[in-house]
Parts: sequence; C-alpha cells; structure tokens
Amino acid sequence: MLQKSWNAVTLICGNHKKDHSHPMKLQQGPHSLFFSCPEYKSIYGDDHEGRSCNNRLTLVDYEKLLDYLTERTYAGDGLQETNLTGLKFTLKGVDYEVLEHTKDKYRVLMLNRKAISK
Repeated sequence: MLQKSWNAVTLICGNHKKDHSHPMKLQQGPHSLFFSCPEYKSIYGDDHEGRSCNNRLTLVDYEKLLDYLTERTYAGDGLQETNLTGLKFTLKGVDYEVLEHTKDKYRVLMLNRKAISK
C-alpha cells in the first residue's frame, strides 16, 4: 500500500460533470466513516434541505483503491514509478480517473454509480 496513503490521495467528486472543485471529505456515518461529496446532505444531520449529491465511498473501497494505485504505480520491477495521470478504471462499481499524479500525490476523480442511483 502507498506510504502515507491517507494523505497521498485526494478524492474528487465525479458527479458534477467537468467541475472538479468538489473534494470528497471524510465524515462519520451512522455505522462507520466514509468519504462523501461536500454537497452530501445526510438524513441524520440538521441540514438536509435542498438537493443532495449521494456520491460516497466506504473506507473498504478506499483501501482497494490504494492497493490498486500501488500495484499500478510500481508494476514491473517495483523500483521504477509509473505516472498514472489519465488512467481510467472501475473497481466494484466505482469509476475512477487519475486526474493528476505527481511523485507521491494523486488527485482521483471518483463516481460511485450505485450510490448516486439512490
């Protein structure tokens, strides 16, 4: 897994067309932590008026993303780092696109199709 991985990946909500200005944030749900769009309005919170963006990601799926990025970045000899900028892939119904990859940092656009269909 990526070293210092919790700080290595910035998730961007992919549910706003070409607007990449919605960084996902970590928040507490009724059962566990998860990443959500800043436009997410929980039915459990005080502010749930207006339209909600339901794009979210569990920590289990986040760890799978980290593993995938690690495998792809250090494929081959394991020493030479591969730049993943532009890479598109899907894991467990979640679409990802690496918007930017510089040294140990990734900006990743994500869209959880199952979550937004609810």
